[in-house]
Amino acid sequence: MSYSFFMEFLYRLVSIFIIIFSSLSCSDLGLRHTLKHLMTEIIVMPSHIEMVRKDSVLTCSLDSHAKFIVYLDSTDCMSCRIEKLFRYENLYNASEKSPLFDLVILISPKIGSRDEVIRNLQFSVDFPVYLDTENQFLELNRKIPSRDDFHAFLTNEDGKVILVGDPTRSDGMMALFAEALRSLQ
Repeated sequence: MSYSFFMEFLYRLVSIFIIIFSSLSCSDLGLRHTLKHLMTEIIVMPSHIEMVRKDSVLTCSLDSHAKFIVYLDSTDCMSCRIEKLFRYENLYNASEKSPLFDLVILISPKIGSRDEVIRNLQFSVDFPVYLDTENQFLELNRKIPSRDDFHAFLTNEDGKVILVGDPTRSDGMMALFAEALRSLQ
């Protein structure tokens, strides 16, 4: 292997790393900007939602209380998403024992799939889940990014976002969630 071949190889390798790292940092900056922007938002809840819990479906409205909101839209397989809701059971139990926040899992089903979603929820989940059948949530909160990573957040009693991220996905996020809850006291 000649010296010039080695130097050309090294130059190309370094160029590839620079491209990779610069694209990562640009992506990282975009995420930071989106997160920073979302943290300035006031989340408005729909006026007409339905609460599904076991055998009952009730029309309700949510009071002005701090909320951990998980928003699920109809872009992915809804029955697949409903199957994964069990991971929020401990968080729901914690919200029942705590005066600090309510757990609000809000689903916006596809038009015409409401009854199927209700059946799936009644067989899969032991805690209340809310339906936004008129898809008002995203209409009222147009600044929420389409990326699912930004569809779980804690709001204070005024609806201001104070934490973005799902505490059921990592211990680090759970620690941040606990710290954010303490700030609500």
